[in-house]
Amino acid sequence: MRTRRHWHDATVAVVTLSSSIWLAGSGCSRSDKEVIAMRTGALSANTGEVLGFENPADWHVTSGQSITLSSSTTASQGAASLAVPARGFVTVQGATISISSALPGTVSFDLFLPPPANPFWAGATQLYLDCHSHSIFNQFLGQQELTGQPIGQFNTETFSVPSNVLGALAHGCSDLSFTIAINVPINSTGTYLLDNLQLGGAPAILTCSATQGSLDQGTGLSISFSNQVTRPDLGTLVLNSTSTQGDPLTVTRTVSLNGSVIYNVQAQTSSSGSSTTTITLSPPITGVHQIVATSDGQTITLVVDGRATVPAPVASPSVQFVDGKPAPQVTAPPGLSDAIAQLLASAAQAAPTCLANSGAAAEQALLQGVATDNGHPSGDSGRSCNGCEYGCYGKELLCAAEAKQTVVCSVIGSVFGFLGDLICTVIVDTVECTRDMFNCERDCHNAGTACCPVDCGGARNILTPIGLCCETGETCLKRGSSGHVSICCSPGQVACGGNQCCGSDTMCTPTAPNGPPSTCCSPNNIGRLGTCCIFGARCNSDADCPASRCGSDGCCTIG
Repeated sequence: MRTRRHWHDATVAVVTLSSSIWLAGSGCSRSDKEVIAMRTGALSANTGEVLGFENPADWHVTSGQSITLSSSTTASQGAASLAVPARGFVTVQGATISISSALPGTVSFDLFLPPPANPFWAGATQLYLDCHSHSIFNQFLGQQELTGQPIGQFNTETFSVPSNVLGALAHGCSDLSFTIAINVPINSTGTYLLDNLQLGGAPAILTCSATQGSLDQGTGLSISFSNQVTRPDLGTLVLNSTSTQGDPLTVTRTVSLNGSVIYNVQAQTSSSGSSTTTITLSPPITGVHQIVATSDGQTITLVVDGRATVPAPVASPSVQFVDGKPAPQVTAPPGLSDAIAQLLASAAQAAPTCLANSGAAAEQALLQGVATDNGHPSGDSGRSCNGCEYGCYGKELLCAAEAKQTVVCSVIGSVFGFLGDLICTVIVDTVECTRDMFNCERDCHNAGTACCPVDCGGARNILTPIGLCCETGETCLKRGSSGHVSICCSPGQVACGGNQCCGSDTMCTPTAPNGPPSTCCSPNNIGRLGTCCIFGARCNSDADCPASRCGSDGCCTIG
């Protein structure tokens, strides 16, 4: 029998996801006195609800002090978490669930820590697993120390599943259950929150790539990313996401479940704030096939399978149909919404580094720098923008992943369920997330950044300013436009009149009224009126040129 550290002086209370559980006190033998609690529970009708701790009725204290479990709106996913007023050793048991495929190598849950009663020992948490149909009872998965973990926030506690359990459950389990134990000082006064029990392992990256846009022709950097996660309660989900710069910004996302596309998003958002988003849904998501959302940045209107909603403020959206009839009931596999959010959050974390290392975003040979006194085409390919832009892409994905965690979305989601999650994701993602991405990319492209060291027509929009900026130390001779690249003067040269670069041995003469344009001139050839005397004769003194031969431009006339 396993001895639990620090638990000998604690009053025992248990929260578990099991049809029954055997808990033993300290010591190494199991006796009748060590059988603290056994409970038989029915299979949960909603796996996602149980794994998400959405309903406190799914969880029961099975031993220890008499405490009341409740729901909290402070959550790391979904609309609620389970509030456990732990005092000493606490474990809770919830409804059993059924999975049809193998468990991953790790299982995790999120635990919110209040300030500890003992500053030197915050406690510990343990995880146990049951699958009675496969003769697995109270299988210990591990312990995580809470001392030193951040307080006032959710921390993810991760546990490894032993190989013998993985083998036994290779084809699933019809009565899978987990036991979460919290062991904290007996004089604790805070409330511990449980949320987001994850049976899926970390999402794996499949592909990532970036393609440079054409030279200032309205198409910018195109970024693609794909990852997948296998969830025993759902199957294998794959996210494909693409974002293409431009005004409007174009975002495409698809989610496939076991090889079939079930969720497709096509969104276009302009810098003015207007947006159009189309979501197409397929089984096992049922009840709605297509949602089209249009927004001017201030209000948003939905058309759900041909039924329009009353325009609602983006800041406080609501769902009220023009025909006065209720919203359709949308059903989806439990946990699907959270799995999609998991993929988006994973992509947000992994995409910037993956894209930077992929090599697919290598500089294209769009430009050739030919150094001449008349300037040279910009050598700025925009590759220095990539890292900054990849970061913007990651922020947009994370924003989309967290969309339904906002207060307004939590309310809508609690009323309309999966439909509410979709609506909130549309509103937040296409109105707020892409707007923030616009601003992020503008910041990337500001003059003076690594992306655009010297503005020469490039620091003006969200597109990567390929060929429209000069390198550090250069000066802009002629601003680039959609018709040509910028013309730059090399370090040590001075831009003169938009057509020449003056070196250290020449000076730029100003343009005289009704005279020749500014040009580079040897100091010895600049006449008394500031113009460049092309033959070298200037009217600065009689020694240079007799007054009788001094022309109106200040240069000596021929003859």
